[in-house]
Amino acid sequence: KYMKGLVAIGRQIARIEIPAGTEAGTGWLVAPNQILTAYHVIEKIHKKTNGLDHADLSFRFDYTSANGASRSCVVKEDWLIDHAPYSIHDLEPSVQEPAPDELDYALIMLTENVGDDVMNDGTKRGWIEVPEHPVAMSADDFVMIPQHPDGRPLELAFGEVLQYNKTANRVKYDTNTEPGSSGSPCFDISLQPFALH
Repeated sequence: KYMKGLVAIGRQIARIEIPAGTEAGTGWLVAPNQILTAYHVIEKIHKKTNGLDHADLSFRFDYTSANGASRSCVVKEDWLIDHAPYSIHDLEPSVQEPAPDELDYALIMLTENVGDDVMNDGTKRGWIEVPEHPVAMSADDFVMIPQHPDGRPLELAFGEVLQYNKTANRVKYDTNTEPGSSGSPCFDISLQPFALH
């Protein structure tokens, strides 16, 4: 059952590409046609930096090997459903704690219901249910992060929780990640998502 859960999660993770074909981060389905990621991953698209816009944003699912088949999809014209900025604290930890609304997330609308895809084994791709209430984590609790580090095929990284910040809107862990991992979900030992990397 646990391995089936890991396989299902792998199907629900996407490599974010900006511009199309270039790795930028990681995102995860939270509804049939909605992706959650870190705001800083898509900030250039939102602010139309260097002429970029929503047409330059795509999501690649099933990218588990360099030569394997994958599925790509794009976003709607009114693509950004909700977002919150990151904090200067994320760039310079010595600066004040992040404000309550500086959560660094973006909820994005896709053009297709990717979560309803029927996979080779006859099951639906599905999506990751975001808990209604925060998942309680403590120091030394297990952390697993499925990610596309440096744009590579899907990898898993493991570690432990270290501590929460004073306002409990950031959690530190010792899991190894690289650029391209931003926006990944963080899971506990029971495969419950508890944070956005």
